[in-house]
Order: sequence, then C-alpha cells, then structure tokens
Amino acid sequence: MNVDRAAYADAICAAAKRSALSLSDSVKTDVLSFVDYMLDVNRELNLTRIVLPEDVAVKHFEDSWTLLPLLPDGCSLLDIGTGAGFPGFAVKLVRPDIRLTVIESIGKKVRFLTDAAAHVGFDADIRLGRAELLAHDSDLRGQFDVVTARAVASLDMLLEMSLPFVRTGGQFIAMRGQEEAVPTFIGKLGAELTKTLRLTLTGDVTRTLYVFTKVSATPKHLPRSLGAMRKRPL
Repeated sequence: MNVDRAAYADAICAAAKRSALSLSDSVKTDVLSFVDYMLDVNRELNLTRIVLPEDVAVKHFEDSWTLLPLLPDGCSLLDIGTGAGFPGFAVKLVRPDIRLTVIESIGKKVRFLTDAAAHVGFDADIRLGRAELLAHDSDLRGQFDVVTARAVASLDMLLEMSLPFVRTGGQFIAMRGQEEAVPTFIGKLGAELTKTLRLTLTGDVTRTLYVFTKVSATPKHLPRSLGAMRKRPL
C-alpha cells in the first residue's frame, strides 16, 4: 500500500505537540513504520476503520497519549482489548521504559500485534484470550502497576474484569467517551475512584479518564463469566 507518509507524519507530529511530546527522529521513524504496517495489514484484516491521517493522529495516537502523564517511569502496563495496538502500542512507541502486556481475544489481531512488534522492534507480552478468563491466571492476576482499556465493555463489566489484574496500590484507568455514572460496587472489587479527568481532543472529541486505585485484593471468585456479569451486576 502506498501511504502518504508526509501527511501522516505532519498529523502525528501535530498530535504529539498537542500532547506535550517531543518526538525524536528515531521515535518518529518507529511510529510511522508502525502506521505503515498497520495500514498495509488493515487492507486484508480490517483491524480498524480509522485510517485517514488526521483520524489516525487524533483518535488513535492523541487519544492514547492522554495516558502518558498518569504512567510512572518503568511501570508495568496491561492494555485490555488492545485491538490494532491502541492505546498500548502507541504508548510503548514513545515510552520504551514501560513494560507492556496486551490482551486481545481475536486471533488475527494477535498475529498482527506480534508481527508489528517485531517489525518495529520492541518487546511486548502479547496474550490471546478473554480478560475475564485470563484474570484468574496466577502469572497475570495482581501483577500490574497500571491496567487500562478503551472501548471494550460497559463500565461496570470493565471494572470487574480489569481490577483483578492490578496490584494493590496500582491503578486501573478506564478510557471512556462521555462522562457516565461510576458503579457503586467498586469497593467490593477492592478499589476506589481517585481521579476523573475530562478531556477534549482535537476536533472536539471528548474523553473521560476514570482512575481507580486498588486498595485491597479483589475476591478470588471475581471476575465472573460475561453472562453472569450481564445478568447479575455486583
């Protein structure tokens, strides 16, 4: 696929500037290499419908980079339902100090992510599976400084499937669109809401980041199956 690299470069550099990022030449090269590869593979695998330069820059990268001020140096980050690599890969590209793990339930996307990481040349632990099942694995449960997710599920279900991965003292960041009610049961999951950030991206795209801090271990029987979550909210 012939990509207008200049258009993508200009849009992404503008998004970086709005995000208070100064991209080195090597990082810019890696970001554009990833975008090239994503757009090429997208022709066959339909990874994302967001493909125009300005949309990729804002809805993928600028959106993902809203996490950066919330991520401690060298932290372990888990991105649930990363899809075509957002926000996880977008963050790792500009913050190589972060130890990244991603979970994705669709096999073709996992294959893309594995190949894309090799193509760009960074390390990431890429897991195929559903979060509500993997949350019961001992090598993942309670292991992460920060866990995040974008458009994966309703907020109540997202909290139940995500908070078990967070270590005590760590944080879960839910990346949402419009502001919404926070479920009252978060205490049952061992967490509390500690910050709400209301943001406006370029083009009046609204985002709300809900930051939950893990204050105690999540009960071992949680998360439940998706069916149970839907039928019987906590």
